[in-house]
Amino acid sequence: MVEAAVWWLAVELIGLAAFPITFAVLRFLPDRGYSVTKVVGLVLMTYLLWLGGTVHLVPNQRLSILGILALITAVSIVLAWRNRAEISGFLGQRWANLVFADAVFTATFVVCLTLRALSGDSLSGGNDNRWQMAFVNIILRSDYFPPEDPWLSGYSINYYYFGFVIVAALTKLTSIASEITFNLTIAVMPALAVSGMFGIVYNSLIDRGKPALVLACVQLAFDLRSSCQRLRTAVSTLGCAMPPSMPTAMALARLPSTETLSPIFMVLRVQPWRIRPFGLPISIAQFVTFFVFSSTTSM
Repeated sequence: MVEAAVWWLAVELIGLAAFPITFAVLRFLPDRGYSVTKVVGLVLMTYLLWLGGTVHLVPNQRLSILGILALITAVSIVLAWRNRAEISGFLGQRWANLVFADAVFTATFVVCLTLRALSGDSLSGGNDNRWQMAFVNIILRSDYFPPEDPWLSGYSINYYYFGFVIVAALTKLTSIASEITFNLTIAVMPALAVSGMFGIVYNSLIDRGKPALVLACVQLAFDLRSSCQRLRTAVSTLGCAMPPSMPTAMALARLPSTETLSPIFMVLRVQPWRIRPFGLPISIAQFVTFFVFSSTTSM
């Protein structure tokens, strides 16, 4: 429980440190990018660590991560001071929405963490987590990048590994054992995905006075293909005609870029790495935009 609280707090603080940056860059959005500050902070921290480690200037150490976070915080302080009046007005107007966005992230994290605690060992069964755990551990032991291959001595990893660097960096930062942080990652990845999805739909619809539709679209995002199939079954059962845009929307939901497995299912299967926190919100935005456009043009 203590480790989970420390992990959650670390992600929250990293997101808070990156908020002035997203506020300055994404000022055209209603939430000023608050819903993706955690992802932006994690990616920015890890990218600077990876870039410095790749050119052998910044060692892969906890002190290096703290220095990078100090740099990000310093930049954020400068931006926050320059935009202090705008930020103050934004917080006074939108503070309830920001609290709700954090509540969505925290609630998803707690639910997924509970499911992870109730399921079996993450390294048992037929899944990919054994080599994924090996990647995390070998990155933790590497002074620079690319890390060595855990199976082929003398060679570097011949696989995309940036996501595992994020996990390893958080592990070093929090000083929690990797076998624990591996499971905490299984819970935090769906939370980041849901937070990002919520932000995209919120920014698209909240100014139209449709907050309830935000939660509906987030639920739909859990499983696009199955949701469309269930909707088609319900329409057929009721004997109603299928909307003109429905067949095309269902075809869109089957695009290879769209994850068709529920994040909750992936938590139970202990395979969160297949969840796509960046690609899935984009697919949701495409789906909602196409469906609204098709419904409008067919009227």
